[in-house]
Amino acid sequence: MNELKREAEKIIKELRQAHKRSRKHGRGKYGFVQYLEQVYEQFEVWRETPGMATKMRDQIAKSAKLPKVTRRKRAFNVIIAATANEPTRTKSRWAQALLYAWKYRKQRGKQSLADFFKKNGGPAGCASKYSRRIKPSL
Repeated sequence: MNELKREAEKIIKELRQAHKRSRKHGRGKYGFVQYLEQVYEQFEVWRETPGMATKMRDQIAKSAKLPKVTRRKRAFNVIIAATANEPTRTKSRWAQALLYAWKYRKQRGKQSLADFFKKNGGPAGCASKYSRRIKPSL
């Protein structure tokens, strides 16, 4: 279990730094998409091993000392809550946008996450479509 804890702490540190870099001045309006891409890629790696996403979600929530209410949410919500210093509404929208991208990953094909967001109205547009369960425009 120590190995899992070390891995979770390493991921938290890396993603916090990625978030900080993505929000620096000069990154443009959609600089945070770089951070979201890293969160998405990390989730993809976990999904390759059955049960790993849930284990890592739980360990990250524990290591980041998140409230119990947040610990029970989806993996994207927990990762973003543990690593991003943003308002709750923004974190929720980002998580919904990533869930939408994950749901339609096969239709998206080799299209980058940034391009997928652009075609679907940005992260806020993807979050809105996710909440309404509308198919993406590809």
